[in-house]
Amino acid sequence: MSLFQVHRDLLGREASAEIYERAVALRSAFEQSRVARRGVDPRTRVSRVVYADRLGDLAGGLEAAIRDRIDEAVAGLGITPFETAWFEVQLTSHNDGDFFRNHTDNASPETAGRTLTFVYYFHAEPARFSGGELVFTGADGDEVCVTPSNDTLILFDPRTSHEVRRISCPSGRFEDGRFALTGWLHRPVPKPRQDDFFNDRIFTPIGRWVPSSAAAWPARRAVTSTRNRPLQPSADALLRLYGDLHRAGPTPDRVDVRPSLSGEEFLRDYYARNRPVLLPRVLGDSPAVRDWSPDHFAARFGDVSVQITAGRERSGDYEQRFRETVRTVTLADLARMLAATDESNDYYLVARNNFFENPKLHMLRDELRPPPDIVNDSDRRPGSAKLWIGPAGTVTPLHYDEHSILFTQVHGRKRFRLVPSFDRDYVYPRDKYYSDVDPEDVDPARHPLFARASVMEVEVGPGDGLFIPVGWWHWARSLSVSVSATFSSFAWPFANTRLLPGR
Repeated sequence: MSLFQVHRDLLGREASAEIYERAVALRSAFEQSRVARRGVDPRTRVSRVVYADRLGDLAGGLEAAIRDRIDEAVAGLGITPFETAWFEVQLTSHNDGDFFRNHTDNASPETAGRTLTFVYYFHAEPARFSGGELVFTGADGDEVCVTPSNDTLILFDPRTSHEVRRISCPSGRFEDGRFALTGWLHRPVPKPRQDDFFNDRIFTPIGRWVPSSAAAWPARRAVTSTRNRPLQPSADALLRLYGDLHRAGPTPDRVDVRPSLSGEEFLRDYYARNRPVLLPRVLGDSPAVRDWSPDHFAARFGDVSVQITAGRERSGDYEQRFRETVRTVTLADLARMLAATDESNDYYLVARNNFFENPKLHMLRDELRPPPDIVNDSDRRPGSAKLWIGPAGTVTPLHYDEHSILFTQVHGRKRFRLVPSFDRDYVYPRDKYYSDVDPEDVDPARHPLFARASVMEVEVGPGDGLFIPVGWWHWARSLSVSVSATFSSFAWPFANTRLLPGR
């Protein structure tokens, strides 16, 4: 018996290249990888992943190829023959510095059904990375190292200890990394019978205990699940509980202000606890804070075209109808518009303009200097930093984001109102990310529950930063001509933590 099986040139050059192109096109769907029972754990695993519900038919050809090789794998790896209950797959991206420490694939209750592991490697040709070897540890402690190559399938028993060694990808570009379709064939696993040892006395207040005695035990075993045992709390009930606990604290409506916050303190006290914080002068001596303004952009890059949204005041849903409002102007034109406007929400250069990805403007990214122990400033992937430019009066409606951001004010001032993620029931969600409530003009007849929400108000000025945690609802108004930037790649290996609706 062997520790693993290798099948090279599995699907052919064309099919492998097509999978690679489709994987790269899914860039925005990747999130940080997790570890069973612990979630995101950068000490154990660093990579990015897309789960099966967003892959479509990407792995269809691969699944067929694996199923054709099951009998050979079972015999060669010494696995007891099994009936395949389901096929689990995920798409993984490893880039510079990524790794996965020694582990097995079925050591937790939720992974116990994994019976055959597969890893299908693919990447750009020629390879633009090195390392990332798959290393198996046998029962005798000896290691066997497999170097990943394009269009190669590896099959092994999920009980076998293995690790992914650190990848080196000098460019750091997403498309230059190593990709893999990784997954498992599952055997059927019967659900364990819940034992009455864990009875109502553990989970309910004293007044709701159901009396029991040795004599009554058999009858109680038969009826507890339907009559006596309390219902499990719903997700909504837990959110309301978190809200009640938050409002029981001394400052439920105030954002902490923390000058000179270290990266370690930021991660411990705010990022990991999903709490906002205002960081005065977080941009320090950035040339952007000293120099940037609409006139400055016009003087240096006046003939460069950018996309703005215009005609916003004619559309009540301008954020959702973004594409209908896009208009191209030069930076000189935008500066003239701002100089001629006292206050307006009709036009705005917003994050989706890809300002820093413009080859004529990307050097401006170097003029922003966020704190290196909080923001990974070397991450220059598209979307890692974004820019807004607009007049006084521009409004971003109440909404939430699926990842945390560090908002920074470069020029001018903005006012924010934030609502905790657990107050979702009180903000009247609509269209997935947005609230139906205007925090500046709340209609108590339409939105009576909003009065229960914890609303925090904070103002940011030049050089200030505001950490907005993933899932937190936030609204913003420009109080003057404004230039703002956001960062979403933080200075720890997993970069950010994404909210997964429906998972």
